[in-house]
Amino acid sequence: MSFDFAHPEYFLLLLFIPLALWGLVSRRRKRPGLLFPATARAADAAKAQGKSHALFWLCTLRTLVIALIVTAMAGPRFGSETKEVESSGIDIMLGVDISGSMLAVDMDWKGKRATRLEVVKGVLDDFIEKRPADRIGMIAFAGDPYLVSPLTLEHSWLRGNLRRIQVGSVIPNGTSVGPPLGMATNRLMQSKDSKSRIVIMLTDGRDEPVPPISPVKYAEAAAALGVKVYTVAVGTDGRVPSYMLARDGKTIARDSLGRPEIGYMQSSLDEDTLEAIATKGGGRFFRARDSDELKRIYEEIDQLEKSEVKLTYRTEYDDAWLMPLCIAFVLFMFEQALASSFLRALP
Repeated sequence: MSFDFAHPEYFLLLLFIPLALWGLVSRRRKRPGLLFPATARAADAAKAQGKSHALFWLCTLRTLVIALIVTAMAGPRFGSETKEVESSGIDIMLGVDISGSMLAVDMDWKGKRATRLEVVKGVLDDFIEKRPADRIGMIAFAGDPYLVSPLTLEHSWLRGNLRRIQVGSVIPNGTSVGPPLGMATNRLMQSKDSKSRIVIMLTDGRDEPVPPISPVKYAEAAAALGVKVYTVAVGTDGRVPSYMLARDGKTIARDSLGRPEIGYMQSSLDEDTLEAIATKGGGRFFRARDSDELKRIYEEIDQLEKSEVKLTYRTEYDDAWLMPLCIAFVLFMFEQALASSFLRALP
């Protein structure tokens, strides 16, 4: 919210206030050409009882009236500025692995040990925040994919959905990269006005069980449709600590004291397949073993797929000249009432 005047040059009229006051003072001090002794004595008595104070208040009121009228003429207004964003139209679908292996506690986030999924959520949240002009959607996957968010510019809503995804969210455990890549490609192709379409697939494992259709075939189909595919492998190799899933396969197992149970699992990444997906998809393959590497990867992708953004600022004004004009009218009527009653000048 801002405040200014549409025609500030009208304030030059305030220079005529002394002239108006001079006219008021000279008119009230003007004496008749012929004075009778009794009339003169009455006039002197009135002056002695506060005529100078009366003149002061009348001059003050007249000054305020003129100042308010000039202010109204200057056009006071309140402005609200809006920002319009014109972008080059990059659409991005994010694929996030939420299989049980994403509960591995082998990465650091904000000074403490965290699961892979917690780190991925934090990095993606920053990535989304830095791209306000792009339509971004998200697919979570394990054994099957599901749509977390369609392509949208409502990034606050998207980030809220990102925070809510968890391992075991109503999908079978396991890892299957091909179907979510196909779903992401289909979602991108539904957007007809996009100038650039990309998919970023993040996983920490390999396809289990082995799929009937290789995920590389999905990447080839995406590239044929003009969709670029990036792949990110996250996590350390070998035997790593991990939270364990309960028997329902949806929640973290806890001991009798309610503490999460931690066991060990064998981390196994199929880097060759992920690199082949990125190569066939016209993108790049990245490897992240810790949170710093993961942040750098998404920063690099952010630079590689930069949007051309044009910002247009527009200000809408609400006129506010009526208020000072109404106040000026009220003060003028008040001045006239005083001048003809309590502060009346005697001849």
